[in-house]
Amino acid sequence: MIAAIKRARAVGIRQASYKQRVQRRLRVLHLVPRSSRGGIYRVVCELFEVLAHDRHVELQAALVTASGDESDFLFSGKHVVVAGTFPRKFVALWRLAGGYDLIHLHGFTPWQALACWLARKKMVYTNHGLLGTGRPLAPHEHVKLVLMKLFLRHAVHRIIHVSQFMQQRMTQEYGVSLAKSVVVHNCTRWQAQPPRFEPGAVWRLGFHGRFVSVKRIDRLLVVAALVSRQRTVEVVLVGEGPLQSKLEKQAGALGVMLHFVPYCAAAATAVSNFDVEIISSRDEALGLSALEAIQAGHPTFVFADGGGLLEIFAGCAEWFVCRDETEMSQKILRLADAEQRRQALRGLRRLQQRVNTRFSPQTFAAGYRRQYFATAGRQRSEAAA
Repeated sequence: MIAAIKRARAVGIRQASYKQRVQRRLRVLHLVPRSSRGGIYRVVCELFEVLAHDRHVELQAALVTASGDESDFLFSGKHVVVAGTFPRKFVALWRLAGGYDLIHLHGFTPWQALACWLARKKMVYTNHGLLGTGRPLAPHEHVKLVLMKLFLRHAVHRIIHVSQFMQQRMTQEYGVSLAKSVVVHNCTRWQAQPPRFEPGAVWRLGFHGRFVSVKRIDRLLVVAALVSRQRTVEVVLVGEGPLQSKLEKQAGALGVMLHFVPYCAAAATAVSNFDVEIISSRDEALGLSALEAIQAGHPTFVFADGGGLLEIFAGCAEWFVCRDETEMSQKILRLADAEQRRQALRGLRRLQQRVNTRFSPQTFAAGYRRQYFATAGRQRSEAAA
């Protein structure tokens, strides 16, 4: 009898301990603006991957607009498609959000923000970039911007910026409080490949990412045209976006050979064939493509007005940062010199070491985990239990 009581008591203790562990696990719903191959979507995928087996945080994604190929990425089995008429989607998202401890937004759509606010849950917002960066605002976006500022100031509990540059820009332009702002840099899971520059008869200058205005791919084409005066050059663009036809016309006008490769989950293979990569963005939030390009092992160049991109190169390999297209083309051509090439590859190796520490998946996961628990009001010791 006594033995039976002890066994029952032991079982009860184990069950109570299990319930405490389950209760401590934070459930976070990510609201992804849309299913695409853009940087925001890929960053969310990285976060799902690095926290896939975390004992203290459980993630799920709500996709209001889906393309049907989410299983190619990391949302498989961890996403809910909110579909139907507008009233149905609004109510469905409102109810869905109510079942989680935190709501994590990666963009601002007024009706979606309202549905999450009505759920009365604490909200985290990642600042991947300001509205309209690199282009003029459309008339309806001026109203959206006002609503977005109010939402960030008064409804969101924590804003996570992907770079110090973005933190400074949003604080100045949107008037959000620094007290609820933190910086968590993006990461890449691409493994560092040996630095190299071994072009063939045709030098392949490349870029991978979205073909949108902030990326300023037009500057890449100008650099390619300048390099082509002394070398045979082909530009390879891996990705997709609304500016593709415009880029084709510009390349034709400049006499630059241009080749497009659709973005896919195995983009690393296509990127590894570049001889040089140019991330020509202006006021970039951070630049996931730059991190991946560095890890791919080929010389990677950016412009001095690249915004958050400069945080990757600062104090490490600033030779790759160029004032304008002329300077960039000259540096690329100087890679043909053996001594200059050795120095550039040493700088690239230092960049890879920096990426492996400051922009590592471990640092990325720890940063988000820490902010989730801080926002939820839980002790950090709970997360480390």
